[in-house]
Amino acid sequence: KAAASGADMVIIDLEDAVAEAQKQEARSNLANCAPVSVPIAVRVNTSNSSSFLIDLEAVKSSAASMVVLPKAESPSDLDSVCDVVGTDMPILPIVETARGLEVIADLLAHPAVPLCAFGHLDFSLDIGASSAWESLLFVRSQLVLQSRLAGAAAPLDGVTVSFSDPAIVSAEARLARDLGFGGKLLIHPQQVQPTQAVFRPSQEDYDWALS
Repeated sequence: KAAASGADMVIIDLEDAVAEAQKQEARSNLANCAPVSVPIAVRVNTSNSSSFLIDLEAVKSSAASMVVLPKAESPSDLDSVCDVVGTDMPILPIVETARGLEVIADLLAHPAVPLCAFGHLDFSLDIGASSAWESLLFVRSQLVLQSRLAGAAAPLDGVTVSFSDPAIVSAEARLARDLGFGGKLLIHPQQVQPTQAVFRPSQEDYDWALS
């Protein structure tokens, strides 16, 4: 269903969306997941969890083409991923803590990292701030700036919790695009179309590029 939604990539979650007692079942499901029409990424558990290395072994034997690392806080975390899955698989670090933001330049400099993403909900909890979009404008600006300085692709903004109101999804996607983000993490198929409508180049953009 997710692959048929029009999303550019499907992220299979082994972290927050899976209860501890069901994590092994989730890894088994990952191993049995057939390739789909879009690339598959896997969000593993954090590097300090007991599930981290087990998750990476599951990723290594799956159809996944990217590792999503939550609460990335050190290049050594990225090295640990590479040690298991190899250096050819890209890693998407999610900045979800103040420590992660502090070392964002080092994370983006890692050869396995093509871009980063922002986990604004956990970040707001980490620093005791509101999760409202404008409350974390400084952090978002830093991610865009540091991505540009590192020569990385533009970052991905965090999720929009509401999925029943496409106007809210569109509004937050537009804020992210206008700030310099290249895309957005989504949690529901209904969010795909309004988000892509914002980030997709307009006909005028195409005409200008061809002129």
